[in-house]
Amino acid sequence: MKSPTLSFRHLTATIVSLVVLGLAADAAESPGWAGQYTDQKFLNGRAVFQLTIEQSGSKMQVSFDAAWVDDDLKHRWRIDWTARYDSLRAGMESAKGPR
Repeated sequence: MKSPTLSFRHLTATIVSLVVLGLAADAAESPGWAGQYTDQKFLNGRAVFQLTIEQSGSKMQVSFDAAWVDDDLKHRWRIDWTARYDSLRAGMESAKGPR
């Protein structure tokens, strides 16, 4: 199993490399472009990571989003949401009345 530190280092190196390559390009003469990278199974499926690079004229924007939820929290949410769903469904069925 990969350690989160190793994955974070790899991710950081990738971001820095993409930024350096983008800045090295002659932005004034090149047309606008965009690129996106998404990893839906980051950290062995426990997280999602997305990196977007956009260039327009002489300006460049690099952005990234990441989301991670602890397995225990996922389990608690699943229990809570299932109970709430069942409650709402029961309420809808009782509002329909007998057929």
